[in-house]
Amino acid sequence: MMNYLNDIETLKFLMKGVHEDLVHLNYDNFDENFSLILNKAKKAKRLREIIVKNCPPDLLEKKEKELLFLTKQIKITYDNLVKKYQDESASTLNDLKVLVNSKKIATYNR
Repeated sequence: MMNYLNDIETLKFLMKGVHEDLVHLNYDNFDENFSLILNKAKKAKRLREIIVKNCPPDLLEKKEKELLFLTKQIKITYDNLVKKYQDESASTLNDLKVLVNSKKIATYNR
């Protein structure tokens, strides 16, 4: 029983780490930190699979709400991050289109 509790606490720790790392992810640290976040997420997934397979259902049921809450937090944070990068990418694309059009106008005016 104690081993299962330790595994669940380790899973919660990993999930909180993934969430915190996503919150602090930005352009400056994206390349180095995103792969670390993915590794933590993979470890958490493997540990969750082990817990689900071996843990007694009644204990798992008690802890499921906390784990589900953390999962939702990670999903929301990740979705917000993706949206932010998509918006910035679209803005950059729009700026490039304006620049190209300005160049065309300058060429026609010659």
